[in-house]
Amino acid sequence: MKLHWPFIFIFCCLPCLLQSQQTTPTFQTGHYSKVNELLFHPNNQHLISCADDGKIVVWDIHLGLQRTEVLAHKNGLKAIGFLNDSVLISLGTHNDLKMWSLPNLSPINQLIIKSDSIQAFAVIDSHRLCVVGRNVHFYDLLNNRLTSTNHQSKGLFNSVDYLKSTNEVVVTGPKDNYTVTINIIEPLQFHHYFVGNIHKAIYSDDLLLMATTKGALIYYNDAKAKKHIFTLNDDLNYVTDMA
Repeated sequence: MKLHWPFIFIFCCLPCLLQSQQTTPTFQTGHYSKVNELLFHPNNQHLISCADDGKIVVWDIHLGLQRTEVLAHKNGLKAIGFLNDSVLISLGTHNDLKMWSLPNLSPINQLIIKSDSIQAFAVIDSHRLCVVGRNVHFYDLLNNRLTSTNHQSKGLFNSVDYLKSTNEVVVTGPKDNYTVTINIIEPLQFHHYFVGNIHKAIYSDDLLLMATTKGALIYYNDAKAKKHIFTLNDDLNYVTDMA
């Protein structure tokens, strides 16, 4: 999860995640700055984290221990995502994309996106990404080509996710008073959800989840459905989906 902590300690609660008799939680020092993302690998064996310190860390869920780490981006790291089960993509603060083999984090390739400040990305397929900054763009990894859309933020979009079943991406930004879903085949087909203070929006199966900076979690079953709100006693810097 994109958690806003002054000093970050990865907390692995083994009794909850594993079939273990251990009665006390295990604390592992992984990052020394704000964690930006946590991803559960589809094999259910690894958890991958990234932070402002520029490091990517692979955690062994079953052991509750750090498996490997790499200083991926010296100037800071914004986001990570799975290109497939064996390749991880990371986004640095200088619009640099890097690819890493999993689980050992060996470097594969590096690309530079020539655009405005890219804040986040979502993997569409094996060679295409949706990247967001001031605008929504589609990026071809094979040809290093960027295609821009007319969707523009009042500030910067900082969140994007992709739902394969509907061919839609969902995009939001802290200065916008809405979240927008865009059809990637027909970009002119889009829908606005006018909800303020949204920091993160993701898909979870067929649900659209939105985390607010006011401590609420909002979800929609579909574009025409009534929104549902859970009020939490915390600011939500990140929300993730776990199958």
